[in-house]
Amino acid sequence: KFNSFFLLKPKVVINGINKSFFKNKKIKKSKLYRVGMAARFHHHKYQDLLIKLFHKYKEFFFKHNINLLLAGDGPTKKKLKTNINNYGLNKIISFQGNLDQKSMKKWFNKLNLYIHVSRDETSSTSILQALSSGLPVLASNVGGNGGLRKKFNKIDNIILVENNIDSIFKKMKKIYFNYNLQKKMSISSRLSIEHYFNSKVMFEQYSKFF
Repeated sequence: KFNSFFLLKPKVVINGINKSFFKNKKIKKSKLYRVGMAARFHHHKYQDLLIKLFHKYKEFFFKHNINLLLAGDGPTKKKLKTNINNYGLNKIISFQGNLDQKSMKKWFNKLNLYIHVSRDETSSTSILQALSSGLPVLASNVGGNGGLRKKFNKIDNIILVENNIDSIFKKMKKIYFNYNLQKKMSISSRLSIEHYFNSKVMFEQYSKFF
């Protein structure tokens, strides 16, 4: 009502990050394929879905030497650890702990794919950091994740997926088996930061309000 009375149009300014700190990595083929998610261990974040995914398709992940690295901490961590033990996934799923910014930078550089599944998001800092690091990104089709998706040369920087084990696995396989797609997504990821989601662009958008 306030906006209508003063003829104001609301505008959303999406977060921007330091693109010089989280630098683009080169996508290389490796014997060990690392998938990572960085988020608070909470019921709103779906690390448990990823653990169930790795359990259901355990043979595939062991065969192809695919590991899951979970960064963060929170109230659901104890239960997640118990599930990993019960499923016999200790060798391919590991907890990385709470990482400071420098450690996060090194952590992203170890990954081949960043995955972020959750109930909802606004503009996830972890996703933006992964994009700046030049990683292919697979994320839940919820909230603000769609606003972070950009296309360059017909290739998305983010592949959005429903919070469903089989759907996630299908998309993961598509990325894993297509090295050319990995390289193209890496380029799109970095370009989306260069053009849209860096701190300079964010400050410029804020400055227009003053």
